[in-house]
Amino acid sequence: MMSELLSLPVQIQAALIGAAAALVVVLLRDLLGPLFLDALRERRERRKAALAVYGAYADPLAATTEYLFWRLREIFYEPSRAVFLKLPEPNTEYQL
Repeated sequence: MMSELLSLPVQIQAALIGAAAALVVVLLRDLLGPLFLDALRERRERRKAALAVYGAYADPLAATTEYLFWRLREIFYEPSRAVFLKLPEPNTEYQL
């Protein structure tokens, strides 16, 4: 059988090799493809779920952290604005 294939013209040999390779690829894709595609789909869904959770908490947390930063800066580094917070005794009638 091998000698018969070798006796054929080179173009026909190349066509037969290409057809055999295509057949092997199609069979492997049909047999093993669903396994890999399911795993890939599950991984993508987990990643989307994780990003959704991150997105739900990241923006409010960043905004709150920024507010806390500016408030602490006002208290500790701008004493003229937050002097009422540092006094040991009340200085207005509302702080009694």
